Order: sequence, then structure tokens, then C-alpha cells
Amino acid sequence: STVTGVSVASRTVAESRNVILQGKGGNQGTVWPCGTERLRGVHHKCSPVRAPDGMHARVHTNFKDLSVVPDHIPTRELMRRTRTAVIVLIVAVTGALTLGLSGVGYQQELWTLRTAFAMVKWTAYLGIATGLVALAGLIMTRRQRTAMPAYVAALVLCTVTAGLPWSWQRKARSVPPIHDITTDTQDPPAFVAVLPLRTKAKNPVEYGGDSVAALQRAGYPDVIPVPLSVTPAVAFAKVRAAATTMQWELVAADSAAGRLEATATTRWFGFKDDVVVRVRAEGTGSRIDVRSLSRIGGSDVGTNAERIRAFVALLRA
Repeated sequence: STVTGVSVASRTVAESRNVILQGKGGNQGTVWPCGTERLRGVHHKCSPVRAPDGMHARVHTNFKDLSVVPDHIPTRELMRRTRTAVIVLIVAVTGALTLGLSGVGYQQELWTLRTAFAMVKWTAYLGIATGLVALAGLIMTRRQRTAMPAYVAALVLCTVTAGLPWSWQRKARSVPPIHDITTDTQDPPAFVAVLPLRTKAKNPVEYGGDSVAALQRAGYPDVIPVPLSVTPAVAFAKVRAAATTMQWELVAADSAAGRLEATATTRWFGFKDDVVVRVRAEGTGSRIDVRSLSRIGGSDVGTNAERIRAFVALLRA
């Protein structure tokens, strides 16, 4: 074959394979041992050998267009590549820890919500950049066992640190920008017992009216009143059991008034959302309405609707 103007012929001599380099002018080059070598586009010097059949090889001193590189990687280069992979992994671990601590720090009041959101944002950017570096390193060192595990681990961590914020943002764009969800938009259940707990809440307890109701119907058409073919007393017992299963913090449970109030806490940032459940008699059975209201945030990213759906599923189980 011809590589950059130089003809290369490969033949087997005795127990090992040799490569004979043939110059443009037909002059024989050097016989190189190639049992563990291959041609590359990088200049590399190897020691010439004598062929077993007695043919003497002549050293060609002007092979700048072609080179032979050993398959094995020198120790120094191996250490450099491994060190690079470890550095990439450390950066990926740092990003994952920063993402995880963003919510923990906010819950412990170590920093503000703005700071927590900034940590999530920049961690996502860091995850994308580091992931690309890890992917490139994985491709370049696919035959090097020492560096590959570090690059694989870094790529997995970067997928998480970049994927989670991206999924949150994608979900936020797919749901209505509201934070007050109820099964009865015409007559929402009223909060009573939780009012003292909402003194620092930025979102009011007053329902937003027809504009919010229209957004909810468009985004969550399945959030509707729940009829049960049991008496209000039995229905209220089911409501209380479901609230316990949901691990809500019970604030009030008035069976006579048919009202249960509780507070739910989100996992990542520990946001407090208040819930009120109303039980009324309807025909020979009962009707249950639920309302879930966030204390802060213009959009709940679908959290309140998901909470009501999970609660209703327990009631119907």
C-alpha cells in the first residue's frame, strides 16, 4: 500500500513479521520489526534489524513522510493519560456533589433559593462540558484499561448532573405556570388551620379565579372531584389514611366539618406546599375535593397536580 508517497510491503520473516520500507526512487529502506508495531502518521525511530535470510537492510535516513509507532504506550504517556482521566472524574464528582448540595443547603438555610438555582444551572453547564471531554477521552483511550473506567464513571455522573436540570426545565415548559391546583375550581376548599403557618408565604391563599382555572383545565383536565360510594364518615377515614400514606404533616383533621389540612414537603429543595381536603355528602355517597397550594414559586412544575393524582389513586384503591 502507499502512504504519503511511500510504498510499504509487509512480509513474514522467521518467527516475527517485518515491514520493509521502499522509497519513491525504488531504494530499499529499513527492515523494521513489527510484531507489535503499526504504521502511524507520527515520526518515531526504531532500531533496524538484519533479515534471517542474510539480506542486509540499508538505513534510509529520509523517511519523514512515514513512521512506525509501537502498539504499546510508553509508561510516561500512560501515566499522563490516566492522570487526565482522573482529573475529569474529579470534576464530574464535584459537579454531582454541587447539584446534590444545592437543595440540601437551601433546606438548611445555608444559602438562598436564588443561590441554589444558580448552583443547579452552572452545574448543568459543567456537566455538559465535562461530559464532552469524558466522551472524547473515552474514544481516544478505548484500548487503555487504566483510563477507561474513570472516563466511563465521569460520563455517567455528567449525564446525571446535566440530565436532571434539563428534565426539570423541560417539564416546567410543558405544564401551566401556576401553583394552586384544586379539583373544584368553582368553589375551592378553603384553608383554615394552616393560615398561621403561611405568614411568610409569598403566594396568597385566595384562589386566582377564572384565569387560573382556565390554565388548570388546559393543563390538568383529569384533576376533577372524586365521588365515592361510601358515607362521609367512611370517606373521611379513607382521606386520613391516604394522607398518612402520603407522609403529609397533619395540621388539622375535623371529621364533623369534613376538612383535613396538612403540609407536604418536596424532596429536593424541601418546598412546603399546603393541602386541604374537603368531604361532603353527595347523593347516597360522598364527594371529595382536594386543593394543593405552594407557599413560594410562580410555577410548581406540576408538583401539586401530581400530588393530587397520587392522593386520589389511594382513595380509589
